[in-house]
Amino acid sequence: MIKVLSKMTTMNIDTEKTKRLSKLYVKKVRAQLDVTQVDFAKMLGTSHDTVKKYEMGAIHPSLPIWFKIQSLDERLDFSHIF
Repeated sequence: MIKVLSKMTTMNIDTEKTKRLSKLYVKKVRAQLDVTQVDFAKMLGTSHDTVKKYEMGAIHPSLPIWFKIQSLDERLDFSHIF
């Protein structure tokens, strides 16, 4: 069990791909909702500047914010992004 965990923690993660997918995801959800960054930020309980940074790929949403984003429109299909 410990060997498996140590291998999992040392896995190489493609951070550039993760950043690209993160910003695409946030932009896609906001576009589908047809709202501004300001309105989207209000829906998420965060600031306009934070949403802007998500969409630029500068930062990633926290897990609670991810859940809020998904709950805004669970019908979206993102399989084409991945």
